[in-house]
Amino acid sequence: MKSIWNKKCIHGKFHRLTAIIIAGICTVMSGYLSPSVVGSAQTQQRLKDYEAISDSYNSVIGYREYLKQADQTRPDEVYVIHANDYVRTSDMKITEYEDYEGEEGTSVCTGSSGLIEYEVTIKTAGLYDMSIRYYPIKGNGSSIQRSFFIDGELPYSELNSIEFSRVWKNVNSKWNKDNQGNDLRPEQIEAPEWIDSYLYDSEGYVSGRLSVYLTEGKHTITIVSQREPMLLRSITLFNPKDPGTYKEVKASWDEQGAADTSGQMTIIEAEDATKKSTQMLYPIQDQSTPAVTPYSAKCLLNNTIGGTNWQNAGKWMEWKFDVPESGYYDISMYVKQNFIQGIPINRKITIDGNVPFEEFNAYQFNYDGDWRMDTLTGKDGEPYKVYLEKGTHTIRMEVVLGEFSKIIDRVEDVIQELNAIYRKVIRITGVAPDGYRDYELASTLPGTGKELAELSRKLTSIIDTLKGMEGVSGESERVLITMRDQLDELSGDPERFSKVLDSYKSNISALGTWVGNVSVQPLQIDRIFIYSPDYKTPEVKDGFFQKLFHEMKRLYYSFLIDYNVIGNVSDKKKSQTVTVWIGSGRDQANTLKSLTDKRFTYETGINVNVMLVDMGTLLQATLAGEGPDVAIGVSGEIPMNFGLRNAVENLSEFEGFPQLYDDFFESAWDPYVYDQKVYGLPETLSFPMMFYRKDILAELGIDPPETWDEVKVDLSVLSNNQMDLGMLPTEEVFATLLYQNGGQYYREDKKASDLDSETAVSAFKNFCEYYTKYTLDR
Repeated sequence: MKSIWNKKCIHGKFHRLTAIIIAGICTVMSGYLSPSVVGSAQTQQRLKDYEAISDSYNSVIGYREYLKQADQTRPDEVYVIHANDYVRTSDMKITEYEDYEGEEGTSVCTGSSGLIEYEVTIKTAGLYDMSIRYYPIKGNGSSIQRSFFIDGELPYSELNSIEFSRVWKNVNSKWNKDNQGNDLRPEQIEAPEWIDSYLYDSEGYVSGRLSVYLTEGKHTITIVSQREPMLLRSITLFNPKDPGTYKEVKASWDEQGAADTSGQMTIIEAEDATKKSTQMLYPIQDQSTPAVTPYSAKCLLNNTIGGTNWQNAGKWMEWKFDVPESGYYDISMYVKQNFIQGIPINRKITIDGNVPFEEFNAYQFNYDGDWRMDTLTGKDGEPYKVYLEKGTHTIRMEVVLGEFSKIIDRVEDVIQELNAIYRKVIRITGVAPDGYRDYELASTLPGTGKELAELSRKLTSIIDTLKGMEGVSGESERVLITMRDQLDELSGDPERFSKVLDSYKSNISALGTWVGNVSVQPLQIDRIFIYSPDYKTPEVKDGFFQKLFHEMKRLYYSFLIDYNVIGNVSDKKKSQTVTVWIGSGRDQANTLKSLTDKRFTYETGINVNVMLVDMGTLLQATLAGEGPDVAIGVSGEIPMNFGLRNAVENLSEFEGFPQLYDDFFESAWDPYVYDQKVYGLPETLSFPMMFYRKDILAELGIDPPETWDEVKVDLSVLSNNQMDLGMLPTEEVFATLLYQNGGQYYREDKKASDLDSETAVSAFKNFCEYYTKYTLDR
């Protein structure tokens, strides 16, 4: 054991920065490198060249601006590019497969990094949609991400990050239960299949398919892998026919002899979704109403799905169902949309893989404080009739932003311009201007008043659009109105910036928060009803007295059942059992219980009781002899406090500990080790990261710093432009400097502090200089 404690501190091997400059994210990518294959491609750019373009994607025009500049011709030609007809690869591992998983022909496995390039000869110039046929082979479980370039250029910013979903399903069609009668959350497993997908904006700000304009002649399509491998079968360029309006489609169905069905009802339990785009879409246990099914006031049952797990654009769920008769059907859903007040949420609804009519491209679910039955209806209040042939069908619902996508895009443009004005102003006034000084902003920043007036006009237009939207309340407009009113005030007198700069900055932040709030679209579903038009709208048990009786039953059971116990509970007197307390949350507790049942209990035969407990009671319970065997989620000082009083075990005496020790950084053990005794295991390991705004650094001619010396040089440039580096004086920052310079908190015997060493004192002086000499915000 002694050799374990004498290992060199791992922090001394890395020279990392702890810094935040304004906002933004730095991403480092890596992957397997393979020899390049070069054919007759028009582009010979290196992978680094494409990565450089991706890094500056913010300077590329957006899709809407791109469409305005393009000829709107949409030719009828179809161009199919087979995956194995690539002309060039670079830094990518390529593997070819024949007739993979029932797909005839040659498929190409593209790696998680690198690029692959194709050529296509276009006969008629115009806009083309691009469809990718792919198979989501096993990776790390994340969505697949690619960048698309045409003739070596990024046509518009949205093509920098295109996501392709995986397919997930419940491992069991029936839920397992614990010995308390509660449903266990089913494990989610991948169910890969061949998928045809168009290119969509991963942020959801553009709801429709993304198109590219191609002139007559030869072009190259370069696909750069950003994340996860993908098996590619083909790329198709064409213009699919969009569905017509409900009125048009219904008339077409009527002409073909479609008629109403009679007396038919199909009920789909939403938690039984057959396919999902992410493993986070697992069933949810809801006891807020007696109307959900299955229902129990006593036990926790998997009876709904969605909620905040189903809120990001592009996430979808699919259900399979049968109808016994061909004809028209109405669709109703028992849903809850009480997450975002005053803002409607949207779902794209497809039947058998196709949107039946235009209105289902973004169907709105308005805000309501409780569960409700929502029949899919038009603006005239009449239910939509959907024609279905007798047999098996699928219905899929996907998160989209709908009409809000354009509004969010417009607001983000305004925010960007507001920030640009803010940066210009603080270069003259500083971030804390003197309210009594005349900075003569009207003359030093000519045209600012007109810029502010134009931004006010844009916000007014956005507010008017919101007021005209169905399901939007005045509450959602308040932030925009506040910003607009301030712009009106400043446009007439820019000198007032010196008095209202802080509120101006706060209002910009509020706009950013508003964008974040309306960009998420949570919806929780209990059941989907597909029924004949003459069938009475399904009723649910959500009346006043039913809810009252439900709450009375829940109150009664709360005295009999300990809801803090997770999963199966064993009697410690009858079997060998370990009691674990966890203080982090029910989701974490459920995951821990599932892992212990499947692995630890299965391999050792020892039962584990997991309990969700407030860790503030740990000391009292331990003193009373009622404490747990294992506590997870305690604060960092507790293991040592308990260990020095012989209240916890020395973990280094357990079998297999030396192998476990090597799984963590050396420094992670410092709070839990004394005199070669270990009193706790690191549960989480945090580390600082550097965030910076690429556009601002480029504007100032600064390269991202890689050493602390470079940070100090850059601070002078930032200071000259009235900007700053955000690095709060926390112990974590000091610890970073200490470890990077080879220092340590304690001497080797752990009996005295080593903070009086020359290295520690030097690190502390260096730490303090950032807040004294360089005047960083404290």
